[in-house]
Amino acid sequence: MMQHTHDDGAPIKDCRGAMNKLFDLLDGELTPDREREVRSHITSCPDCFSHHDFEERFLKALQAAKKSVCASEKLRDRLMSALRAEGLTR
Repeated sequence: MMQHTHDDGAPIKDCRGAMNKLFDLLDGELTPDREREVRSHITSCPDCFSHHDFEERFLKALQAAKKSVCASEKLRDRLMSALRAEGLTR
């Protein structure tokens, strides 16, 4: 299966270019060459590193919360009853 990438081929020349690729980098959607180029800029630029570090920690916290938060059975039953009452589910 081929991995989808977001690589327009334009060189990363400045902070704006690196930040435009930040979420593609964090999502693993860059080609290896583009990933190296973006990481090179981020590691050499304190401002971009700070943005990258924050976003990376934020995404990890979201993933951890997603795994640990689960609705109670009572809440799920109430939601399903409400959906059924509205005719939105069987």
